[in-house]
Amino acid sequence: MSIRFEAQRLEKKSLDIVQLRDAEQDLLVSIVPSHGNIAYELLHGDENWLWSPFADPLEMKNSPALFGIPLLSPWANRLSSDTYSVNGAEYVLNRRLNNLRVDHNYLAIHGLVLFAPWTVLELGTDSDGAFVRSALHFTRRPDWMAQFSFAHRLEMTHRLSGGRLWVYISITNDSEQPFPLCLGFHPYFRLPGEADRNAWTVQCAGRKHLKLSDHYIPTGEVEEFDSHTPVVLKPGFQLDDVYTDLRREDSGDALFQLNGKTNKLTVGFGPKFPVAVIYAPSAKNYVCFEPMTAPTDALHLSQSGLCDPIQQVAPGETWTERFWIKPQ
Repeated sequence: MSIRFEAQRLEKKSLDIVQLRDAEQDLLVSIVPSHGNIAYELLHGDENWLWSPFADPLEMKNSPALFGIPLLSPWANRLSSDTYSVNGAEYVLNRRLNNLRVDHNYLAIHGLVLFAPWTVLELGTDSDGAFVRSALHFTRRPDWMAQFSFAHRLEMTHRLSGGRLWVYISITNDSEQPFPLCLGFHPYFRLPGEADRNAWTVQCAGRKHLKLSDHYIPTGEVEEFDSHTPVVLKPGFQLDDVYTDLRREDSGDALFQLNGKTNKLTVGFGPKFPVAVIYAPSAKNYVCFEPMTAPTDALHLSQSGLCDPIQQVAPGETWTERFWIKPQ
């Protein structure tokens, strides 16, 4: 009798890697817990549907490049300034700690935990799939707490089930104040064997499009968006856009699709991811469908009333959500 699901840890050139396999669906995912718990490989057949600039996994150890499926936390995307307000108090980022990632405008971007080591708590299989559950204790890092002073723990679960990769994220609030949810994921997707990006189309579930400044910060202006019409990635065209009011299926999920001539990839955002960022630079053969709990710069925009109130996790409570990926 053949075994459908497998979960194993192995070492590749000094990297500790977790692999989950679904033999029936011919799916395999590879994750590096010690490097941001990033899934860098999603094989369907012999082809990787996740984009990575590295030919050898060992190259990722000392590189600041984003790839695969990184988590952006405790804030995703950009902050418009080094001060922000939460629960009526003002906080200031400390540049001298040298733990902030910055964009080309020197704005803090993508949080603090991108390439941090995670601890594997559980690895196994059950009747429905293969899974790995990992944890990161944010509070154990004084340099992180100096930038974002809300004690919390993160858990992430990767699961292969039903022909899909599911990614779950949980936040447990260990502080005595509500925890502001401004996190997200930045998955990099590609269509194997289809090098002509100009033949790809994007289907976006967003019904509202947020106008951005020259620094890619929402201005507060919102325009309607036709979520039923595919976007063609024609030559020179690029996306780095924020969408809200996501169209939902009966399951509650918002669906995003990347379509090529022969391949299709579908991504489903759970209900507590109300915002999507789509990133598709014109010179690259990848597209990012980014599930977000809040718009870019929400720590500022929510205080000025330019976006909806931020989701919060009450003291002692745990918040959980997931998204999934299905290559076809």
